[in-house]
Amino acid sequence: MSQDRNRGAAKSRRSERLAFTLIGVATALVVFLIASTIYPRLPGPPPPDSGRVAVAAALPQVTAGEWQIVDARDSAEFAAGHMPGAVSVPVADLRDPDFGTLLSPATLAALLDRAGIRPSQGVLVYADQLADAAYVGWALVSLGHTQVNLLDGGISAWVAAGGTLQQSASNDADGQVAVAAATGTTGGPGLWQARAEERWAEERLLDLFGLYAQIDNPDVVLVDSRPSDERPMAIQGGTDEIDYNVAWTDLVSEDGRSFKNRMALHRALQVLPARKQLVVYGDETTSSALLWWSLYERGYARVARFDESFDSWASMGFPTRAVEAQMNQGPDPRLGGGCG
Repeated sequence: MSQDRNRGAAKSRRSERLAFTLIGVATALVVFLIASTIYPRLPGPPPPDSGRVAVAAALPQVTAGEWQIVDARDSAEFAAGHMPGAVSVPVADLRDPDFGTLLSPATLAALLDRAGIRPSQGVLVYADQLADAAYVGWALVSLGHTQVNLLDGGISAWVAAGGTLQQSASNDADGQVAVAAATGTTGGPGLWQARAEERWAEERLLDLFGLYAQIDNPDVVLVDSRPSDERPMAIQGGTDEIDYNVAWTDLVSEDGRSFKNRMALHRALQVLPARKQLVVYGDETTSSALLWWSLYERGYARVARFDESFDSWASMGFPTRAVEAQMNQGPDPRLGGGCG
């Protein structure tokens, strides 16, 4: 009887160990499946000194003169009234008048030099529409600036908070030189020399032929920034079977002046694979820049912009495809309740 009990106990212990082993294996498999689903969509750490800032948070730095202030509106709006100390860098001035694309790095660097904007000091960019500020912010970051913030709410929020406005017909070049002298950054053209290349890196900007050369690359994912009701057709990616669409209108308030809250942005962006090379495009260069900025401030490190429109792509006869309703988003990354 004693031997029978011992054999029964040993058999029970073996069964328990087998059960625990199976539970451990199953748990590890579930964890692996969740991790493998979520990890590709987890962005890296956000840039430490760039992003967005509300008027209340910006006021101390603006008052203390700690930031260079850039007005991204057109020259007429700037002349009618701008934030104190701001310099005018309209979106149109950053684009080639003949081809409508971003100026070369060297030309853009020279323009910023003339405006007195330095790569060594933080920049606050504002406009009336966030998309315009995002375009100028994208250009600054693309040139190598690591301290760029957009004013959430723009010039309207500044005025509503009691901020004063100045009037001037153009940038005060003498005043900018004086600022540069006071901060030890004089030297004229050449402040951005280390970034002054003739061509943009494809990891940051793609033109028509650059994008066409990349659409068969399995590491490249296209993201359309147009609202879903404005996109019957999309760019045809050679290996991308998923149609990613994050409408710029889902990122900002109805008037286009303020970002939506971070939870709304998370819901809009969480479908995108952060470990891939993302290329954002749309009908307006500024709206795709707004999507680019939203990804950049969340820590998506590999995001380029197609610096032309979908219409220009289609008019050149490059491949497009019809958009199907069920293709409107990528796969749901939230397997197992993950927060990807």
